Amino acid sequence: MISINREPLLLIIISAWVIYRILAVRQNGGINFLREVLLNLFLVYTLVVFSYTFFPINIPLFRIDFHNANLIPFDQTIRYLRQLSEPTAIRNLAGNLFLLMPLGIFLPALFLRMQNFWRVSAIGLLITLIIETFQMFLLVRVFDIDDIILNAFGVMVGYAAIKLLKFVPLIKTGVRRTAIMGKRQSNWLFIGFVAAVFLGFSLLTTGAVFQGSQSIDQIENIFAADESQRIHTEKLDHFALVLVEAPDGADSLYLYQKVILNRYLQIDWIDNLDLQENEFRLVDPQQIDWKADDIAIARSSKPLEAMRFGGVLYPMVSIGDYHFAYVRADSKEELLQANSIQFYLAGGEALELIRWTN
Repeated sequence: MISINREPLLLIIISAWVIYRILAVRQNGGINFLREVLLNLFLVYTLVVFSYTFFPINIPLFRIDFHNANLIPFDQTIRYLRQLSEPTAIRNLAGNLFLLMPLGIFLPALFLRMQNFWRVSAIGLLITLIIETFQMFLLVRVFDIDDIILNAFGVMVGYAAIKLLKFVPLIKTGVRRTAIMGKRQSNWLFIGFVAAVFLGFSLLTTGAVFQGSQSIDQIENIFAADESQRIHTEKLDHFALVLVEAPDGADSLYLYQKVILNRYLQIDWIDNLDLQENEFRLVDPQQIDWKADDIAIARSSKPLEAMRFGGVLYPMVSIGDYHFAYVRADSKEELLQANSIQFYLAGGEALELIRWTN
């Protein structure tokens, strides 16, 4: 898992925004104070929404949990409506309804092209869809179709509110003036602002990945600090296996998964393999549980070369008497069938192994 801190990201956004607005004012040949006030209020509102919907930004690199996603329209909403006596239900309903409502006000007030119901509704729908999609990659967030519906409806309500306010002549004149000023501005300046923020976010993400991961050499050096231990490293698919032999004979296995380039992040460990000759076990690291992925570990003094499961032959890598394979299955039930797993020697001869039991 990687974490991105709020402060440096906000600093990047605000810095890029200040430069963007200075260049925009110079391009327009002057400043419209009402528009600048509205634009900066819009930025503050955007940062509040961003903080509320995304932070803390904790991204599990290997496991995306879709199981808690709500894909049934109004399912969660109806449940909350039945629990209106609970503060949590009211907070969720009101929060999702009002979250993007100001967007429906800011867009037509700032941009002449956005003084159209369908355009504003489409932008609102796109933004809430982006928010919910990105939340699928965060550790404590889930995708909820009801959030999209309520957010989009809130944008429509906001647009209706600004349309009603425009019946006041002074407000109508002010909105039109600020919107026309936005038409004079080059789109390239805004694209540059977005590109700068995206580049900053990418650099922060890359830095977080490199800070939280290690190279193979770094991993070996950490274990080598205790000179009484023997360290063996082997790569398996997109994993690195580190077998540590202690002086007392206990064997520990550390599992790392590749992150980027030659960087790895620890995902699991086994303090004591506790395997006897001709035994095997399956290890299910929670971080890689996309379907039912496991690491098969077998112990045999004979040179195991492959493992067959579900009609698929998986190559094995060896560290001394230990042999490893990365196994993919459709379900855990399938993996529990011991008779569906076979091991083979280098010459193709089958070798009968016993499943390890704790």
